[in-house]
Amino acid sequence: MKLHRIFNLDLTRLFYLLPIMVFANLFLCWTTKSFLTWDSMRYIELAKTFPDINQVPWANQWSASIFPIGFPIILKALTFFTGDFLLSYRILSITSLLFVFIFVKYKNFFWREIWALMCFGNLLQLFPYAWTEVIFVPILILLFYCNYQFLSNKLTNNRFIIYNISLFFIAILIKYSSLFLVGGYLVFASILYLSRYNKHKIAMLSMLQNEASKYKIYLIVSIIAIIFFLSYTYFNYCYTGYFMGNRDPSKCHYKLSLFNVLFTLNPFNFRLSNYGRLNNYMLLISFVAMCFYISIFYRGIKKQVKNIPLVILLLLSSFVFLILSIYSYLTTALDILGVRLLLVYYLFLYFAVIVIVDNTKNRSNLTYNAFLFVAVISFIVRFSDKVPIICKIIGL
Repeated sequence: MKLHRIFNLDLTRLFYLLPIMVFANLFLCWTTKSFLTWDSMRYIELAKTFPDINQVPWANQWSASIFPIGFPIILKALTFFTGDFLLSYRILSITSLLFVFIFVKYKNFFWREIWALMCFGNLLQLFPYAWTEVIFVPILILLFYCNYQFLSNKLTNNRFIIYNISLFFIAILIKYSSLFLVGGYLVFASILYLSRYNKHKIAMLSMLQNEASKYKIYLIVSIIAIIFFLSYTYFNYCYTGYFMGNRDPSKCHYKLSLFNVLFTLNPFNFRLSNYGRLNNYMLLISFVAMCFYISIFYRGIKKQVKNIPLVILLLLSSFVFLILSIYSYLTTALDILGVRLLLVYYLFLYFAVIVIVDNTKNRSNLTYNAFLFVAVISFIVRFSDKVPIICKIIGL
């Protein structure tokens, strides 16, 4: 009983340490190297030559259109003031993180859970790099917020359409795979439409009957997003001769990619480079995380918790994105499926979990403390290999 009281203490103030931990990781990483990968250098080269992207040095080897222009444009705009692309991408990482922390706290929107999420291994490893995911994470959180408000009847139809279309425009300019999100919207719109004619009282359709009239809104958003995507890729074709670059299928690492679908659920996952003992442990933790997710979804849907339409939308978007990503991986020249390519799948599953947990009757400080505990342990795991660097910095 005493142990339960200890774990049930109000530790809200400790959550304010999480942003400090995230930025500590960020700056410590930057003291070791520039974190510029092959993709990063291509984006910087695009930014340097924009708007004449055909002038990049590797244009004859690989069409510039394989990289969406959103990230290079933002880098170009920032470099106009900083004069340094390296500094610009770091400012972008810091700004994105600050936006996430401030926005969810100001809106009181699952801020403890999302602050904890930013300390999970999959996200801690993203932000030091000059990658598009630095911008994509805030966009996904904003999409989550807009859908939460809309399905809670706190956002009008017109505003929801405007906000969603704006976010989709930015997302598509940053990552082509953002279109896969539209697949989730279309499936959700179809289910909403079918719920209007639920004569056989199918359980899932019954849960959505109160929101059935909103299918038109999701359909409108999806159609406009698809039209924009087709227009943008046609612009690429006219400008570079390719819709999305040279997309011939490459050799697929099936086993590694399949494992990554599971490893992505692991909050302590930072690297998947071999099949050694560490990865066996990580696989076990990932399996436990998957079982936890499944149990949460089963209980939440069975009890029909509040905001169940949002949960269904998030789950549909996550799995439709996963299916389309796997298909894209098997048919085009993509890297191994990892957290970057599976980001929507991972985040939307997590968002569905926190919506369900937030609506359970027995929610207590213990629930929040569990998120805090996982975040701190993940940070410790991340920092365990940085001890020699820290000692060197402080002169030990």
